[in-house]
Amino acid sequence: GDHRDLHYPLRRQRQMCIRDSAHTLFLCGLDLALGPTGEVVVTGDIESQEVREMVSAIRSRYRPHLTILAGEGLDDLVPFTSGMSYEPGTAYMCSGRRCGTPTRSPEELARMIEDHLQSVCDN
Repeated sequence: GDHRDLHYPLRRQRQMCIRDSAHTLFLCGLDLALGPTGEVVVTGDIESQEVREMVSAIRSRYRPHLTILAGEGLDDLVPFTSGMSYEPGTAYMCSGRRCGTPTRSPEELARMIEDHLQSVCDN
């Protein structure tokens, strides 16, 4: 027989592994595309203490559907952030390119995130 036939199961197993991981990533992408999402914008220098505290508050819990946008000059990359205060550590909870009232308190930001997530889960 042909020696390639002996390697077929190994090649097939490798193809299955590649497909399995692709399937998993596809489902993650689909969940992100269809599920409730939100963005938290934190303005200011990402090295500043205020911004770090806000980002730590966001990352204090696992929130896979939340995107963090932090830094200066975000309006060049993300147009809906134009007009935001760039005082270091100012945070906005946003959804659908609409942002709520800004806060400079990590505790208040955590509450805003929980309120947002609760409201999208209730709908």
